[in-house]
Parts: sequence; structure tokens; C-alpha cells
Amino acid sequence: MASIEREEQHPGKPSLYSCPECQGVLWELEDEDLLRFRCRIGHAYTADALELKQSEQLEQALWTALRSLEESAALHRRFAQRALARRHERVAAMHTENGDSQEKSAHVLRDLLLNSLNFPNA
Repeated sequence: MASIEREEQHPGKPSLYSCPECQGVLWELEDEDLLRFRCRIGHAYTADALELKQSEQLEQALWTALRSLEESAALHRRFAQRALARRHERVAAMHTENGDSQEKSAHVLRDLLLNSLNFPNA
């Protein structure tokens, strides 16, 4: 993969999109009927390939967010148990409320992922 070294070597015009692999600016190139994108490092995509890669990354980010919400809810519940064992009812209530909130958000996100979004590979 050849890197684009100098400013004057940038192909096309800068797009609003970042490279899925290196997060650099993607440069938009038009070849007759084909729309392509390339970053300064040399990662290259057709419009369809870029859309697929972005969709995959979005799905991965959403599953990561779901896992984080579920882990956060479990952690707050653990904190609440420890607080109750020490008779710190207000602290336990705060952690229970935070855990409930995280669990509710996780439920909404899980439903979205499983029922609403149409990812190409889902």
C-alpha cells in the first residue's frame, strides 16, 4: 500500500468521511461511474465497500456499548449489595438506581440491535 506523502499528492477532494482503518481523511475520487475513496496511507474503498465497513464498525460499536452498559449495571448492583451489607442504605439506593438506569438503557439498545437495525451481516 503506497502512502500519499505530500499535500499536492492527495487524490481528489477531501470528503466528510474518515478512513475506517486509520481514521484519516478519505479523499473522494470519481472514475466515470465509480465513486471511490482513498486515505493518505493508501487504504482504498469503493462507495459500497465503505458503506459496508462503516456498517460493520457501527454494529461493533453498538455491541461494545451494550456490553459496557450490562457490565456497569452489574457493577452497580454489586456496589449496592456491599453497601447494604454495611447498612449504608442511601449509598445502596443510589447504586441500585444507577444499575436500574444502566439496565434499562442496555435493554433498549439490545432491542434496537436485535429487532430494528438491518446490518448487512446480521
